[in-house]
Amino acid sequence: MISLNRSACAWALRWLFFAGLLGSLAFAGCKPSAPPTSSEPPKATDKNEESKEEPKPPPAADLALIPPSLKTDAFEFYGLGNTEALRYEVIADGAAPKVGDQTVRFTGMKDGNAQFSIERTGDLASAMGSQELELRPKGIYTTQTSLGSIEGDSLELPSSLKIGTTWKADQSLKTADERQVKSSATYKVVRMEKVKTKGGDFDALLVTGKGSITLDGQKASLDMKQWLAKGKGAVKTEIATKFESGTGTKVSIELNK
Repeated sequence: MISLNRSACAWALRWLFFAGLLGSLAFAGCKPSAPPTSSEPPKATDKNEESKEEPKPPPAADLALIPPSLKTDAFEFYGLGNTEALRYEVIADGAAPKVGDQTVRFTGMKDGNAQFSIERTGDLASAMGSQELELRPKGIYTTQTSLGSIEGDSLELPSSLKIGTTWKADQSLKTADERQVKSSATYKVVRMEKVKTKGGDFDALLVTGKGSITLDGQKASLDMKQWLAKGKGAVKTEIATKFESGTGTKVSIELNK
């Protein structure tokens, strides 16, 4: 299997199923890059630095501030109006189940667009980090991620999700360790159907995606199915990867509570 580092795997797969839930390929066996070695002796740690706490995020803004014109299909099916923490379970070939929580927070309006942050805990935090979104008239876009700097079309979901809608996204990510990940994927809204998860049964919108990622000249194909429940967000995702070597991995992600 291609040895992609954890952040690169997480970001590439988040592109494919666009809701940004999990670094599932990282859970499926991608290994983090080894930390750089240094001949310098370790620096002494300041006790004051040890006692410093992580800055707390600003309080959530009132969802009523979002104009009705922005509350499109993307808003509803991405679950931007859902303020409760959602727990997800990831099951990958040959790996123990992983779990983590995700919370979407509305942080205010800017230039007529709604701003959101995605906060993650547990295994989701280590694999996916944090993410900033902007809800625009044309859809939901990623504006920032803690995984690195992004280039290209950052569209997560178009505003209209009518059956048969398709869209394509070509993106690249430069990770913190200076590695370049490129992604190209095409998505399609297929139909509404019932789906069962550990977190309940839902009438959900089925979206499929096909694409590829390239890291350091090595390529892997990706096939995805994702179910989006109105007002909830992604409730189940299935991802299959196939590498140039012929090896592959299957990952299942679903709402746990």
